[in-house]
Amino acid sequence: MDLPVLGLMPQTEYSMQVVATGQDGSIVKSDPVPFQTGSLPSEIPSFAALQSGEVQPGYTMLGWMIPTGSLQQNPAVIVDQTGRVVWYRLNPRGISDFQKQPDGTYTVAVNNGDLYLYSYFIAQYQQFDNLGNLLRTWSATGGWLTDNHELRLLPNGDALLLAFKQRTMDLTQIGGRPNANVVGNILQRLSPTGAVKFEWDAFNHLPVTGIAHIIDIHGAYVDWTHANSVDVTSDGNYLVSIRHLSQVVKINSNTGAVMWKLGGLGGDFQFTNDSLNGFSLQHGARELPNGNILMFDNGDEHSPPQSRAVEYQLDVVNRTATLAWEYRTPLSLYANAMGYTQRLENGNTLLANGTAQPPRVQEVTPSGQVVWDLRSTTPGFGIYRAFRIASLY
Repeated sequence: MDLPVLGLMPQTEYSMQVVATGQDGSIVKSDPVPFQTGSLPSEIPSFAALQSGEVQPGYTMLGWMIPTGSLQQNPAVIVDQTGRVVWYRLNPRGISDFQKQPDGTYTVAVNNGDLYLYSYFIAQYQQFDNLGNLLRTWSATGGWLTDNHELRLLPNGDALLLAFKQRTMDLTQIGGRPNANVVGNILQRLSPTGAVKFEWDAFNHLPVTGIAHIIDIHGAYVDWTHANSVDVTSDGNYLVSIRHLSQVVKINSNTGAVMWKLGGLGGDFQFTNDSLNGFSLQHGARELPNGNILMFDNGDEHSPPQSRAVEYQLDVVNRTATLAWEYRTPLSLYANAMGYTQRLENGNTLLANGTAQPPRVQEVTPSGQVVWDLRSTTPGFGIYRAFRIASLY
């Protein structure tokens, strides 16, 4: 029987011993086994963390993205609270979404080549155990291109993922070309065998108008929706963050109907108690246990551009979205893309500051105090997401 031991330090001498305890309380010990760990590969970035208060215990998963165009192996890494790398897996291509799934396995979006139409990476999701052994792969079904932004595995073994396709459309009504190639998203729910159990096509439910002002609509290709996250709400429906519309939509998981739209053109809610009057080109919308919506507001269209973690309380009857909490990052940490927020068990919030340079992850208290600050001096495009997990096992 193999007993995996995770989280060891590199280039360190260890001596381990197996201790077995019988039902009667008897103890049997193996002989000590001395060994020395090897060094980390050169592709692994280095990190350092400063802790200045009580933090949520555990380890932090990092979707580390190498500079665009780099061909080196791209690592998925996990660090401890000092910033020491305690787990890694090298991937032959760039990665983005890297997270621990409910069944304890890890999934990572491996980007198959360069940017597609300067907007998307065509991806394949790899699922592996905590030793890095590949278990299976996930891809969109039906001939669609698999989106690299998020895969969610559900307790019954189903998978939620995003795909994308293009359609030729007349965009002259919004200043575009009469024959523009418009790229939009598809949401799929797949069974473990890959069968499609649910499919939602943005082209069938959302208008092509409403694209954020900073998105180029004049070229031959237009990145219309650019969805970047999907969540399952407490009532079993789907929450999708649509970045290029500056909008979060709730989708009926049975009919595919859009139940409501938060933010953007034609949004169903009026923002209250928010001096920035809503979010802009956001990432990673999640429903919290209290029903509120938490996200990373990239803030590309705020004046000046300002990134923040933001939480809204929705009143679906009166159609108001009240700012319940926010943490505005320093202007020096403005992230024009990527980023994520995670509400932790201790009430703090973990922020992956996307494309901010140098790459940063912070844990902040409800009062806005930064109690954990992780940074890296290794060159990188940024940190797509960060997740705090309780254990490597």
